[in-house]
Amino acid sequence: MKKHFLLLLLFLNFFSTVFSQIKSSEDIIKKYDEYFELERETIFTHFNKSRFFEGEEIWFKTYIYNNNYQIPFESTTNIYVSIFNESGNIITSKLLYASKGYANGNFLIEEKFTPGIYFVKTSTNWMKNFKEDLSHVQMIEIIGDRQEDNVNLVSESKYDLQFLPEGGHIVEDVNNTIGFKLLNNKGNGVAIKEGTVFDENKNIITTFKSNQFGLGKFSLNAKASTNYSVSISLATSEIITRPIGIIEKKGVSFKAAVTNNDNVIIALETNNFTIRDLIGKSYYLLVHRGGGQIIKLKIDFVENQLKYFLRLKKPELLPGINILTLVNENYKPVAERLVFNNLKTPIKEIMVEGIETQKDSSTVKLRTNINTEINPSFSVSVLPASNESYNSQSTIMTSFLLTPYINGNIENPYYYFSNNDHKTLYDLDLLLLNQGWSRYNWDDIFKAPLSVNYVFETGFVIKGSLNSYKQKAGDLIVLSSSENQIHESGIIENSTFTFENLFFADDTSINFSLKNKNGKLTKPFVYANIFPKSINDNLQNLSAYKKVY
Repeated sequence: MKKHFLLLLLFLNFFSTVFSQIKSSEDIIKKYDEYFELERETIFTHFNKSRFFEGEEIWFKTYIYNNNYQIPFESTTNIYVSIFNESGNIITSKLLYASKGYANGNFLIEEKFTPGIYFVKTSTNWMKNFKEDLSHVQMIEIIGDRQEDNVNLVSESKYDLQFLPEGGHIVEDVNNTIGFKLLNNKGNGVAIKEGTVFDENKNIITTFKSNQFGLGKFSLNAKASTNYSVSISLATSEIITRPIGIIEKKGVSFKAAVTNNDNVIIALETNNFTIRDLIGKSYYLLVHRGGGQIIKLKIDFVENQLKYFLRLKKPELLPGINILTLVNENYKPVAERLVFNNLKTPIKEIMVEGIETQKDSSTVKLRTNINTEINPSFSVSVLPASNESYNSQSTIMTSFLLTPYINGNIENPYYYFSNNDHKTLYDLDLLLLNQGWSRYNWDDIFKAPLSVNYVFETGFVIKGSLNSYKQKAGDLIVLSSSENQIHESGIIENSTFTFENLFFADDTSINFSLKNKNGKLTKPFVYANIFPKSINDNLQNLSAYKKVY
């Protein structure tokens, strides 16, 4: 059973507030629980490298994770692995057996793999039930005499400067926090040397810089009647100028800050034009993360009060990502913010203590603070230090702790969990601020509960029927395999039978026998099908995975 918690609000002294805990309106919680009642698998695949030559092998290990409980998803057994070309056409695929939350596999790079870009997708049948794409996709390159086909025709001087106000809106007469990111034509971040915000009269409002990934933020108290622009300069001496966008006459500014002293400070601010419309209405702040715990807080706006502050304790929040959603009296989301709680996050360090080399072999000694009694599972890719054959677009930590909840690409995923210092946590918060809304669509949540159209597969299923058979009491159909497996099944009406939860390796042959009540075996005439028959897969959002080399 899921648990829901109502937290005691701790208010800052310098502003009076009128937040109160939700004591009714359970419909919103019911719909939320219904949407996330079906548990979701999170998947990550670790490859030996990402660039290959013909004749080499792609080795990999897949991990399946239960995000709600932060443990391996041990009930998963069937893992689909498919390789697509750059056009999104499937080239080859495999069905792997997973045990205790992981699976291993490999592909030989044969002649059908011409030089170019490919995408390896790992997923399960169960994942197809959900609106969110929960599969893992890794881009790889087969090296050879590849025609570049005008790869460099797009000028590197083309940039995309995006503004993302915290909470989703820039409101007049409010101290807004505006996130920004600068991307080049490859979708990679570009550092901003210096930026300036100015109004239509060229008055400088504020200045700013970005981090190494082109991410940053600045504050702006704006007027709806005034036009604002940003001018940025790059290390290349290029100057880019863009308008900021629409300033809304009415609205609520929604900000969150993760402090160093185990607090998350939430600030709501509105203006005199808006407060008159908010009085007497109930808003709600939901703190959640795709199932499990949800904190629900009622917000009552009062006359002449424009600022509201709330402090939440990190130990009371979920470890890792927490989604803060502000909804109005009609349960329509009006603002959203993602924050990362670094307390109790299941990140363990593994240190390389030494390497011993003997002839053609090397022994690597690892030291970790992981409790070995829980039987941890590892995978290690070993390459020369100067090698450029490994360029993964994700890590196991970003795949399990960030990707399930956010939209968009994470550039340099290794960085965000390389340290737990202030700079790294600040950059992680900038990433979340500039990712905007979470990947969960509230319109979907408030619709009818999800229906199960795709079963949770456990091995293979064989369904068959006996031809020219007259049913007799006590008869059984016996399945035997070349792996010395023996299974028995009863024969039901219409002379049909079913075997479930079967696990076979490649090229396994099977035979059927008919056994009567006395144990005598005869050869029957059988018509049978095995499920799943074949892998019918596709690659969603192909353009999002593409990268120009």
